Amino acid sequence: MKGFIARPITAIVGVSLAFAGIASPAIAQENADAPQSKVTVLTMTDFHGYLGQVPNMMCQVNSIRDANPGNVLLASNGDNVGGSAYISAVNDDLPTLEMLNAMQLDVTSVGNHELDRGTADLTGRLQDKSDFPYVAANIEGLDPAIVPPYVIKRTDNGVDVAFVGAAPEDLPTLVDPNGIAGLSITDPVAAVDKVAAELKDGDDANGEADVVVALIHDDYKIAAGVGADVDVVVAGHSHVEYSGETASGAPVVQPGYFGNLIGQIDLDIDADGKVVSAATSMLSVKKVADADCAAEPFKSMYEEYQAQADELGKEPVGSIEGKARRATNFGFDSNEQGNENRGTESSAGNLIAQSFYEFSQLNGFGADFGLINSGGVRADLDADGDGVITRGEAQSTQPFDGDMGTVDLTAKQVYELLEQQWKGEEASRPVLQLGLSDTIAYTYDPEAPIGSKVTSVRIHGELLDRNDESRTYRVIAGTFLLAGGDGFTALAEGANFKNLGYKDLAATVEFLKAKPGWKVSNSQRSIGVGALPEFKQGAEVTINLSSLSMTADEEKPATASISLADGTVLGTADVDNTIVPQLPETGRAAVTFTVPTDLAPGEHVFVIKAGETEYPLTIEVVGSDAGETEEPGPTAEPGTDAPAAPGSPAPTADGQGKGKDAAGGQLATTGAADQSLVAMMAVLLLAAGAALVAAKRREMQ
Repeated sequence: MKGFIARPITAIVGVSLAFAGIASPAIAQENADAPQSKVTVLTMTDFHGYLGQVPNMMCQVNSIRDANPGNVLLASNGDNVGGSAYISAVNDDLPTLEMLNAMQLDVTSVGNHELDRGTADLTGRLQDKSDFPYVAANIEGLDPAIVPPYVIKRTDNGVDVAFVGAAPEDLPTLVDPNGIAGLSITDPVAAVDKVAAELKDGDDANGEADVVVALIHDDYKIAAGVGADVDVVVAGHSHVEYSGETASGAPVVQPGYFGNLIGQIDLDIDADGKVVSAATSMLSVKKVADADCAAEPFKSMYEEYQAQADELGKEPVGSIEGKARRATNFGFDSNEQGNENRGTESSAGNLIAQSFYEFSQLNGFGADFGLINSGGVRADLDADGDGVITRGEAQSTQPFDGDMGTVDLTAKQVYELLEQQWKGEEASRPVLQLGLSDTIAYTYDPEAPIGSKVTSVRIHGELLDRNDESRTYRVIAGTFLLAGGDGFTALAEGANFKNLGYKDLAATVEFLKAKPGWKVSNSQRSIGVGALPEFKQGAEVTINLSSLSMTADEEKPATASISLADGTVLGTADVDNTIVPQLPETGRAAVTFTVPTDLAPGEHVFVIKAGETEYPLTIEVVGSDAGETEEPGPTAEPGTDAPAAPGSPAPTADGQGKGKDAAGGQLATTGAADQSLVAMMAVLLLAAGAALVAAKRREMQ
């Protein structure tokens, strides 16, 4: 079949209508008159070694293959390994590679996790153990003979299908930058479009294909931006489900994560190699324990791998009291796609960050707080809820086995670090919330612009000055984060970086062994505090609070309160625990109270309390007459005992009367200046009088 340069307008409409499930009579008749070939592309993404999905997945894949032998292609969109389920991670992800080989995977793009261990691991171990090719068009510096930009698969009915791969453009923030030194990552959409244009330009010298499938390991909002030379788009990376179209009408699918969905795209292709229709569907995949159909040999392979993992992972390493969960978008019991929430705190993330801090204290590393990126927490800790943490459970939660390190940040850099959690509404994940130890807490304004959201930070209870560049605080975290991973560049700019020579999982396990029965905290490290009104004596004020609650099945506060430092409760309000997906806003309350009239003007501490969360908020109280216009009473003139002239400003500490302008700034000093002005006016009046007398005299002459 010949390639083609541009899809005819009628074909574009036909694809769009077929995708929407609407028949176009004219196109249907035209297509019916032309010989056609049917090709099916099956896709998955972000598999991460969840082998329990494979037996049911392959039941469905084999059925589709049997219905159209030789014309069904199976592709992955990357992140097959890395961040894996324990069943795979415990054996270096070799079970996943063996299973994918048995599945007869045709091709995979390079995701970010394929480079978790650096370039050498991708081009060495992963390539050596895989019977399928890896493709990436936007990674410059890779040997194209090892990782080409695309591969072409010819089906039995003679259709040439090209798979063009692309990694996320922010790859250097997602893996250890040292591991990919020498690589340059370009715009994935532009790179795919360039290759697709060559594959459709009619020039056999640079490769030709009938169908171009873009395997872009990035969110659909980015991947769908490809041009008209692309016939099918597979998105990934953000762990969501999506079906839609590009601007030219090509289908776009993002089949979830962990192998829980198969994206199916059925293409009708005419004798000239043109795609004349496309229909998509999303097939649900069940875990092997729940599946009616579990294909062999995959069920037996899974059971063998699981038995090995169970034996290796059953050793208890510690115990906890309470629930350590990942954050959710829709609730702990929800089966809805995309339930993982990296945009808010989690009890598991905070516990792991706490384990890093405690590990630092056990070993004398001197950290002030610990942290972990939300993507580093891959499962609930103690998933079965029996209070005992096994090695398998610990590794399922922290599967990356990354290095631990410390770095020193100034107070100003700590603010910058926390600000960098907000990525923007255009990002696939608008917020990436850090897990933090209980030695650090902060407030933020949800409505403030990015870069100025964080309003206060406390470490060991001490309030940090936002602009202080002298005092430093030591952070302990994985070196992935300390190198600026996930866009936290403030960490990479810190001083005195040190690789501790420990792995992150080992740090958590050491903590669990040293601190059995650790009580899991549900205290929020971050608290949303809306813009505050003026706190005037006797005035009624409202403080809008958010981020007061966890989002899984942890105990949640029913009420929130504001009190004085001495414990006097000023006001309470019910907490709305409706989960806010993707954002750190779950647990909202509006506390209204009257500012006590006996609070002297100046700064006072108002304590926020909600469940286990407690934060001292410093607010300035102003007098009840602040901002009101009153006739000033008689006061002494500077340096005298005599009453001041009516309307004169009262003296200040330096003996000079001062006022404030409309913006609150100080006006110029007016005490002595007013006296000089009076004298000047007297001189002018005398001069005017003399001039008038002279004029009269001239009139009389």
